[in-house]
Amino acid sequence: PAAGDTTLTGELSSGGFTRMVGTYAHTPGTNIYTISGTFTASATATISKEGVFSAISSGTLIYESLEPNAPTLVSGDSLTQTVTITI
Repeated sequence: PAAGDTTLTGELSSGGFTRMVGTYAHTPGTNIYTISGTFTASATATISKEGVFSAISSGTLIYESLEPNAPTLVSGDSLTQTVTITI
């Protein structure tokens, strides 16, 4: 992402794919951090990217990644995303 980005290109904002507060995890003594969350679709959508923001609304885009095998979800499907950051 570029400095100051506040949206993810092509960001979904409906159909069960709105921003959420993820679950954060870190094991002391390691340099690995994870953020995870589960989306439940209420519409059909292909998930091609994921992003991590500094806040749930009006936050700055900190991290983005392409989905290597972009899944297409239909209403009722669930997708758990886990972002792993190694520093």
